[in-house]
Amino acid sequence: MDIEKSAQAASEAVDTRELVSLLQQMVRIRSYSAGGEEGTIARFMRDYLAALGLEVELQEVERSSSFICGFWTRSRRTCASSASTSGREI
Repeated sequence: MDIEKSAQAASEAVDTRELVSLLQQMVRIRSYSAGGEEGTIARFMRDYLAALGLEVELQEVERSSSFICGFWTRSRRTCASSASTSGREI
């Protein structure tokens, strides 16, 4: 499958309403790195990805900074991740 066909198939697979709903939920979650509240959004994403059937690992990097890694269980291939919002480069 060429890149254009792959991109079209991926675009058609996106449930726009679900995506907007997810983003609305994420925006409502207080997750400021300066306040040490990143864990809230990390736990939300962990639960969201787990509900989609992914194997999820929450990795605490610092006291107030976490990473989320989601894997399809058969291949351990990363399909989604949420990086720190602290502004540091990773």
